[in-house]
Amino acid sequence: MKDSPLVSVVIPTYNRAGLLPRAIESVLAQTYGNVEIVVVDDGSTDNTQAVLDGFRDRIRCIRTGNMGASHARNVGMRASVGQYIAFLDSDDSYYPYKLSLQVDWMERHPEIGMVSSEFSGVQDDENILEYHLKQYHTIYEERGWGFEDIYPEREDIFIDGMGRTVACYSGDIFDFALMGTLIMSNTVLFRREALDVAGYQNETYRFAEDYEFVLRLCKHFRVGFIDVPTYRLYYHDGQISRFITKKNLGGSKDDLLILESMEVMLAAVVDSAYSDSQYYEKHKKDVDARMAELNAEIGYLLCRCGNYGKGRKFLRKSFEIRKNRLARFRSYVMPFIREEHKRFFRKMRRAFLSKISFQS
Repeated sequence: MKDSPLVSVVIPTYNRAGLLPRAIESVLAQTYGNVEIVVVDDGSTDNTQAVLDGFRDRIRCIRTGNMGASHARNVGMRASVGQYIAFLDSDDSYYPYKLSLQVDWMERHPEIGMVSSEFSGVQDDENILEYHLKQYHTIYEERGWGFEDIYPEREDIFIDGMGRTVACYSGDIFDFALMGTLIMSNTVLFRREALDVAGYQNETYRFAEDYEFVLRLCKHFRVGFIDVPTYRLYYHDGQISRFITKKNLGGSKDDLLILESMEVMLAAVVDSAYSDSQYYEKHKKDVDARMAELNAEIGYLLCRCGNYGKGRKFLRKSFEIRKNRLARFRSYVMPFIREEHKRFFRKMRRAFLSKISFQS
């Protein structure tokens, strides 16, 4: 690459002093050289500042009050100067080729506003779950989607540094992203000018703020996906993503965390699709189905948390959106069916619909 554009990597952190060095060092070890690292300490009370002292000559450090991850990312993005921006959680790390691979793809595809990738999940025992995206975001299995179903264009490229051919996808995927989380948000690299159109992260959200942000990017830009892991997500006790992705759940506290994220997802659908009259008119059926699904899920969670009055309101809203009786029945019953049984009913429904389509 003749002129290497500057990449800004924003790392928000809060009381991760023991894990933060691994994250920073993974950026310093990138094969791509033109990188600035912006670490935003979100009011840590441990020895994070002492840890950062060891990196002061190689990174930029900003300290704020404890105002949440989205606020920290926004502070970092506003302070950064790179042509491209990437995120990294302070308890995770990059593969060495991440930025080089993604910048090269973006430079060769100026029509693309954002690119994401596969990632690896690292368990407590250090066992690595490669190509973890479809397990982490269950929408792929639930809806029977492959990458070819979501991204209309595919290009296979040979990566010299990896000695292998990698599948790269691209296209307008907003319709699919509206239906659930498709992208691991911390794998993304996006153009700075995208912020002028899509805006920054919503600081009123504690959970699922990354989904809402990525959804806005998907609405305004064509996006790319590189089918190779570039990011390591480390599972450990206290990790927020365990709750949001419904892993290792077991109590009312977990339900409340998931509930908050589901409410944000519903707000994102309303803001990005339902409130856009032009889009809604063209995609009314799909938008209504998604809103009914989310209202039903929220209603069920509220009931499970003991808030039956509010829960019934969301379930009633789901009924009102779903006009036909079968859909209304499904929107009420499905949330109450155990998770392992949902997959069976979805497969039965797909088989039933395909049979109807064949007969017609």
